[in-house]
Amino acid sequence: MGTFGINVQKGALARSAEEALSVAQALDNTNGLVVKAQVQAGGRGKGHLTSGMKGGVHVVDSPEVIAEKTKGMIGYNLITHQTPKEGLPVASVLVHEAVDIDKQIYLAFLHDRKNQGLCCVYSKKGGMDIEAVAEEDPSAIRTVSFPLQEELDLKLAEQIVDDLELTGKTRD
Repeated sequence: MGTFGINVQKGALARSAEEALSVAQALDNTNGLVVKAQVQAGGRGKGHLTSGMKGGVHVVDSPEVIAEKTKGMIGYNLITHQTPKEGLPVASVLVHEAVDIDKQIYLAFLHDRKNQGLCCVYSKKGGMDIEAVAEEDPSAIRTVSFPLQEELDLKLAEQIVDDLELTGKTRD
């Protein structure tokens, strides 16, 4: 996204505490630093690790704490409401600069098995608890499908950004 002019957090993937420390030291920690366990499941922040650590997402003040948190993540399983009961193994973490969040949306492009194409799932009520949004207000989540063989139609893209009320550079 950064190559298209969209502001993205600066950071990188790390596969060890030493690598996480190196990544963190290269970042601006004025607003804090974030370390996130990388597993294919939601609810990472509310989960727990088999190391005893609570939460698979941490906002901290220094690169040294990033390294410490990474030691409690890599090599252990993260257990969330979306993982098997034994959790999923953490082999890497994402380390990035913390940012102030003005607005959260949910936007995902997924394989649409029913139509053997792609679909875009999105909501203005996005953020960390999209599952809660789905339960409490399912009409707030929209899904549009399109064939795999075609590019995303400009009209459809405009509908999505209009529905999400994106403006300015983000809309473009």
